[in-house]
Amino acid sequence: MGDLFSTPVREYMSKTLIAVRPLAPLTEVLDTLRSRDVSSVAVTDEDGTLRGIVSMTDLLRVAEIEHASTREAPTSIPSAFRNV
Repeated sequence: MGDLFSTPVREYMSKTLIAVRPLAPLTEVLDTLRSRDVSSVAVTDEDGTLRGIVSMTDLLRVAEIEHASTREAPTSIPSAFRNV
């Protein structure tokens, strides 16, 4: 493929769009990430218009903030994030 920095992104991008709807529950997003073995999904409306992207990093950040708000250190990984 040549030099990494001169290779077009199309050589590395996913070809199949995996998407969820804006009102999808986080459990559905996690299930989709897990079952499709991907680290992010597109968020699209009913017309297929891209509204955003949700990544595993985004979800982990939310979990971290929620744990921090209780001022207690997490003692284990939240069950929703196990086996991801």
